[in-house]
Amino acid sequence: MIKTFVYFILAVSLFLAKLSKAATVPVHDPSIVIVYKDANGNSYPSNDAAGSRTKYYYIFGTQVGAAYSRDMINWTAFTPSFSINGTPTNNYYQLVKSEADYAGHTTSESVKGNLWAPDIIYNKALGKWTMYFSLSGNEFKSSIILFTSSKIEGPYERVGSVVYGGFTNSTTSIGRTDYAKVTGTSTVDGRYLDNSGKWDNTYAVSCIDPSVLYDESGKLWLVYGSWSGGIFLLKLNEQTGLRDYSYNYGLGNSPVWNGNRLRFDPYMGLHIAGGYYVSGEGPYICYLKDANGTGYYYMFISMGFYSPEGGYTMRVFRSSTIDGQYTDVTGDNAVFDRYIFNYGINTQYGMPIMQNYKYNWWNMANVAQGHNSVLRDEDGSAYMVYHTKFDNGTAWHNVEVHQLFFK
Repeated sequence: MIKTFVYFILAVSLFLAKLSKAATVPVHDPSIVIVYKDANGNSYPSNDAAGSRTKYYYIFGTQVGAAYSRDMINWTAFTPSFSINGTPTNNYYQLVKSEADYAGHTTSESVKGNLWAPDIIYNKALGKWTMYFSLSGNEFKSSIILFTSSKIEGPYERVGSVVYGGFTNSTTSIGRTDYAKVTGTSTVDGRYLDNSGKWDNTYAVSCIDPSVLYDESGKLWLVYGSWSGGIFLLKLNEQTGLRDYSYNYGLGNSPVWNGNRLRFDPYMGLHIAGGYYVSGEGPYICYLKDANGTGYYYMFISMGFYSPEGGYTMRVFRSSTIDGQYTDVTGDNAVFDRYIFNYGINTQYGMPIMQNYKYNWWNMANVAQGHNSVLRDEDGSAYMVYHTKFDNGTAWHNVEVHQLFFK
């Protein structure tokens, strides 16, 4: 399994940060990407043959937070721009009106406050930067929305939504319409609903926390989900960045179970972690090779609640294939077969890569580390980027970067 020399790296990075007066930033749920920029400000996923472009690291986070850096130590905050049909806008309600109406948001401020945990990736077929934002609303009415831009800082245009949560049989909605497009029926199956006909969040997923990656064969996938029904994997159409409606999950419109563990759902996709409302969010998958050249898909998940007192910890599972099954270092499955309490002092499931800590010369402890992304740099090194909070009575937070090593 993957391990970090956590305490050594922390000490060195903090010491260097103090010497250089490094500028950190409060970007919650940071997603990182490498960007090359030319003298005119155009942005690319790689350098040119002459090596004339400048390399940057960009992070994007919750509530449209963002920053960039040359060294992953000194960060400069900025706000990505958006547009509607080419016209610049900072009205987030109008930008995602259909999804906002579905989620029950009516103002730009309300929408911005519920735009959570984006992921950023360069889509090779589109030739654009693609940013996937989740919008969460009332009664689990949620969606994952795709935006694209030719430049890393924007303007980003809304393309459409990939997947929805929270739809029921009580009303017609964009979520229910998408469900019908996938399954061929507009009648929502009872397995998604509780006894009162509402979205059953012990089985059905909350469509938040997107993470998008190309697998080693070049296929594009979306990882998403949180607590509730768990973490799922959806096949995307490489040409559009949206859902691949031709990809079939399970047998017809029926879910597939492995004992008491849900394996496939025809609408939600491949079940790769969580379930039964066991805690787990912020999934991020990255393919990494050890020193012997053996590669695995490593899945990072934050378990617990993200508040400073919520027991937030990052755990790691891995699989030889993108679709699982993912297990930890002792063989425990990332998909649960019952409800358990799996954070705080319980670290059985998933290898804990980091937890609360405090050196004796510190005035306050680092706590609630989580919702990370992972960068595989061009030189083969790997870095974990996440937010940390502190036991100082506030929700103040900042971005941390640690290198990952195999042992």
